Amino acid sequence: MSSATANHPRLSPDGVRPKTGALLAGFGGPRSLYEIQPMLTEILGRTPPEALLERTMRKYQAIGGSSPFVGIATMIARGIESMLMADRDLDVECIQPGMLFTAPKVESSIFKLVSSGCSRIMFLALTPFYSQAAYGTALARVQAALQAFPRVQLIEVPVVGTAAAYRTGVIARVREAYAGAGLPTASASAESCGRAQQAEQIGSADPAALTRLVFVAHSLPTDDPDEDAAAYDACMRTLAASVAAAVGGMDEMWRVAYTSQGARGGAWLGPTMTDVLQECADDGVGAVVACPLGFLVDHMEVLYDLDVQAAADARELGIRFVRAGTLGASRDLIEAYIEVMRRAESGVTEP
Repeated sequence: MSSATANHPRLSPDGVRPKTGALLAGFGGPRSLYEIQPMLTEILGRTPPEALLERTMRKYQAIGGSSPFVGIATMIARGIESMLMADRDLDVECIQPGMLFTAPKVESSIFKLVSSGCSRIMFLALTPFYSQAAYGTALARVQAALQAFPRVQLIEVPVVGTAAAYRTGVIARVREAYAGAGLPTASASAESCGRAQQAEQIGSADPAALTRLVFVAHSLPTDDPDEDAAAYDACMRTLAASVAAAVGGMDEMWRVAYTSQGARGGAWLGPTMTDVLQECADDGVGAVVACPLGFLVDHMEVLYDLDVQAAADARELGIRFVRAGTLGASRDLIEAYIEVMRRAESGVTEP
């Protein structure tokens, strides 16, 4: 073995650097109304009930008839590739999006990576927090697909919610939401006119309570032995507290809410967005800023559950509803992925 090979674990015995690719895996989303039934069939493993199909069709019609999920995932993949071109420490040559329930499927994307000569594949999940549903299921599909290619090494990459760049990006979008809506944070309000003066202006004994920051994520079943809903909730609340503290002056005037509780019944992680909005109304809150902390990109759970349903619920309660943006194909999210990819390449799983 040459000295170069001995000192570089990523070199093969003949001193050649193996080609590394990455798979960016997520649930997927329909590009048109015609793809909704095939998607639901994939999810359920059978033909969807007519009522479920009609309900899902109505939701997609309300957001324009399609999901931007796959398109944004593709832009994220291209963005990571572009940023890595100048990165000599992380040699990942190609990145493919791969979806569980719509095209491009995980299996076809794995085949593309292997066909292009990749003998190492990094697994990237399109979720900021670990769950069996979003991370574990996709990883299992990748592992199954790679059984046909036993010489290919799979590198599991931590979720991007653990990256400092993700937190930075979320903070920026929350601040943009407040500023864009003309809503001062509690600290900004106190600095500008003093709490007593502000209370007199708006008729509230607690001006910080008038606008409440709500962090939102997809719910998980609490009675599923394969899911650790408590750990998921703890990660969500830890990051939410950190973001709220950075935005400034929030103290305890922020909440966590979970959306998209499953139709299968059973116990699910809460409180729901409906519960939190009702609490806000009961507390006399005049405006809510919803931060989709548990969603990386715009898709059904953001564009319908928040922008349509939660906004309508807030209006009925007399509450102004503002949503912070997702990170999408932004530099912040791309840097977050590169941060966790570097961590995985160095063998470090914790931040």
